[in-house]
Amino acid sequence: MLIKRLYFITTALLAFSICSCGESYPDHPWEWDQETEEEESNPDIVSQGWTTADNFGSLPDYIHIYKSPENLAERRRLPT
Repeated sequence: MLIKRLYFITTALLAFSICSCGESYPDHPWEWDQETEEEESNPDIVSQGWTTADNFGSLPDYIHIYKSPENLAERRRLPT
């Protein structure tokens, strides 16, 4: 009796696994697959007058160097 029950459960699980392999799932658009516009990585400091410094050669995409504005916190910056 126990062997018949195990045989039935095994056969049922095998049938369910075979039937489920044929399903096709909808192709959802993932947010990392969608093309987006380039956004400023630090919009807060850019709005305060900081500018991107590009005289450091080729840097990785995750490193951004900024140049401070002429007057910051009512003080002039040091000459560069």
